[in-house]
Amino acid sequence: MTKTKQRPYCSEIAALQPWKAMSLSLLLVATFFMGNHTALAGSQVTLTVKNPDPVQGNHSWFIYEQEAGQTIEDVATLKNFSDEPANVNLYAVDATSSETGSFILKFREEEQKGIGYWSDVETKSVTIEPQQSVDVPFKIILPEGVPPGQYLGGLIAETGYPREVDDEEHETCVEQNLCGTNISVRTRIGTRIYLTVPGKTYEDYSLTDFSAVKSITGTTKFEFRIENNGNVAYEPVALINVYDGMGNLYEQIEKKLGTSSPGTVIHPVVKMKNRPLIGNFSAKAVVTFERKFGSSEFHSSSPTEELSLEFWVMPWEIIFIVLLLLVATAGVILQRKRVWEKYMQNAEAYVVQEGEDIGDIAKKHHINWKRLAKFNKLKPPYLIDKDQTLMVPKQKNEQ
Repeated sequence: MTKTKQRPYCSEIAALQPWKAMSLSLLLVATFFMGNHTALAGSQVTLTVKNPDPVQGNHSWFIYEQEAGQTIEDVATLKNFSDEPANVNLYAVDATSSETGSFILKFREEEQKGIGYWSDVETKSVTIEPQQSVDVPFKIILPEGVPPGQYLGGLIAETGYPREVDDEEHETCVEQNLCGTNISVRTRIGTRIYLTVPGKTYEDYSLTDFSAVKSITGTTKFEFRIENNGNVAYEPVALINVYDGMGNLYEQIEKKLGTSSPGTVIHPVVKMKNRPLIGNFSAKAVVTFERKFGSSEFHSSSPTEELSLEFWVMPWEIIFIVLLLLVATAGVILQRKRVWEKYMQNAEAYVVQEGEDIGDIAKKHHINWKRLAKFNKLKPPYLIDKDQTLMVPKQKNEQ
């Protein structure tokens, strides 16, 4: 029997030699909830909960409540809706909250401390034939002494792993010089796992920031900062009432702020629907920290926090353009003033004698009379008086 070695896939039949080629791998992470199942993007493979929660009947999420030291056993179902076999790897990971409050599953390479560390998938890799389903059992073994609280994670199904090759295929690759650069695309999905270990609720959250920011596009955004140092996960919901300068309700916004997992800090953003141009406004935000998973002690009345602020909405982009125009106008005026002052330095004063008109003076100084009139800002019919002082340019021989 030929021994199989762990080598990355190379071309169609052989493995890469690391000194001859480079293997590139693109990992596409996507989770789609379509009705009662989760589907792999582009692969037509779905991952569902075989034994849904009897109360909620949720086929997309695993929801558990178990004491420390106990073992949870369950089954996930994979189905291949495509016309080709699908190779799928399965594993569990921890989950956390992103900067904006999104529920995200960690990568396999990251450190796992909770569900990702406690879980054991019976079948690590499986090939699913076209239009067929496969049930995959898995366990979550809770250690003794696990603190009470809520733990988030997920079961991952990943496709696109390189095919393993044996020694004979590898030798063929080398002999025929078939080893070259290989790009593999991996796609993964994950079903959420919500696990509650009953015990004392320890709530330590804080809503420390509520501010309004107007972007260059004209949209006003409200930004929050929520820190969760307790053992309870929340799905906060914000109800924001915006009032104009007269105290009238201008807009009301209700929006979920994502997931606030234990040990995370999130900065969710809520956009105003309307785009006021200018004015003084105030906003009052009531944030309800909803708790949707766990035992009754984790489902007591949802706490709320209230914050308010006043803010100005200014058309900064318009103000910026106006300021640019003002600066440009001031520059033109200043330049013209400098030119005029320099021009005046090259002129001499002349006192009008009795009986002289603008033409006589222009002819006497060898300049064009229209130029002389313009230089002294004279208007038709260009009348001048005796003893009036005119400024005459020093240019000569201009008629």
